Formats: sequence, C-alpha cells, structure tokens
Amino acid sequence: MTRVGNSRWRDSAPSRCATPQVDHRLRWRAAVRRFRGRRLRCRQTPPARVGYPREVTNETVAELIARRMTTTPDFPKPGILFRDLTALMADGEGLRRVTDALTSAMPADVDAVVGVEARGFLFAAAAAVSRAIGVYPIRKQGKLPGPLLSETYDLEYGSATIELQPDSLAPGSRVYVLDDLLATGGTLVAAVRLLERAGYVVVGVGVAIELAELGGRTALGAHPVNALLTIS
Repeated sequence: MTRVGNSRWRDSAPSRCATPQVDHRLRWRAAVRRFRGRRLRCRQTPPARVGYPREVTNETVAELIARRMTTTPDFPKPGILFRDLTALMADGEGLRRVTDALTSAMPADVDAVVGVEARGFLFAAAAAVSRAIGVYPIRKQGKLPGPLLSETYDLEYGSATIELQPDSLAPGSRVYVLDDLLATGGTLVAAVRLLERAGYVVVGVGVAIELAELGGRTALGAHPVNALLTIS
C-alpha cells in the first residue's frame, strides 16, 4: 500500500473485487442476443387445428367465404337453408380479409357505416374502425329508446320490423350499408327506405354473400351492391 498526498492511501496491487472493464458495446450486443432468444422461444407457431389448413396460398376472398361458410337446412324455419359465417368471423385473419374487401368498395366520402341487426353489426363495426368513421345500427323492433322511425317488411319465413334513431346522424349524411347476406332483399330494401326517410344518402350496399336467384340485387334498384361471394 502506498501513500498518496497527506491522507489518502492506495493499494499498489489491484483488488480482487474490482469490476473488470468491459466494453459497453459488447454488453449491449449480448443483451440483444439474449432478448432475441427469449422472443424466438416465446413466439412459436401454434399447432394447426384439425380440418383447417395452416396456410392457403392464392385463395380469393370468395373462396375463403365458401370454405368457411356452413349451411344448415330447415333453419330457422322448414325449407330455409341458413348460411352461417360464424366460423369465418371467429377467425381473425378471415375477418380481416372480408372486412378489407367490403371496405375497399366503399366510396371515400362515407360519413358512417350502417349495420343491420344482427350479423351486419359485426362487419359494419370492423369496417367503421378501419375507416375511422362512425357505425350506425338499424335494430329490430323494441331494441332502441327515444323517437324512432320504423319499417315493416316481408322475409322468406314471415315478416319483421326494423327501427332507427333519426337524430343520431346529421341530415344529409352519406351512409354505406353492410350485412352478411343478400337474399330476397327484404331486409336491406327496408333498411335503405328507413335511412332515406331519415334524410340520409345511401351510397351503396355491401354483403359477404349474395343468393343471386332470389333477386335481392334487383329489389335494391339503382343502389350499387358489392357482394364478395355470389351463389347462383
């Protein structure tokens, strides 16, 4: 030990407990390698579910819908074939692709997306979020409070009434209507009438599935219709 100045002492040999001088760049690179290793271990590809391909290349949106759609006979009434898209909507990537396809056909100057109860709500909400605009619901009778407008129409298996709150959007708002299916057009024609009675401008209609032989497109008249999958 040697004396430094009048009062300080310093070891002539290095202490065994001294921290070795390591290049900070080497420490940083080692930390990055450890972090990447943890991420690779944590982000493993989940196993493919039985019956669903891990990846389908070059599959169109129409083919995707046809593959994920299920058909239930005699539901909700005898003689009706119910086209169910629950499996498609439960698949995040499938829902994203369908939403993108529906949204791409919407004009740029749309103020709100209208969803028709009930499955139309899902597509309308997703499309509205992707465009950063509002979603406007048309509901079954008895589901909305306040002053309402209503429209009654015929279905393939009976009749129904839908309603909206006419003061929720500014008069003259441009709206685009989305639903899961276009069959005879009864629901969507009633929705368009209701919106126009409320003072809104319907700039188009979009659906995931169109049953062409039932004539819904003709019933909608001059309103442009975008259908992702057409079943003849």
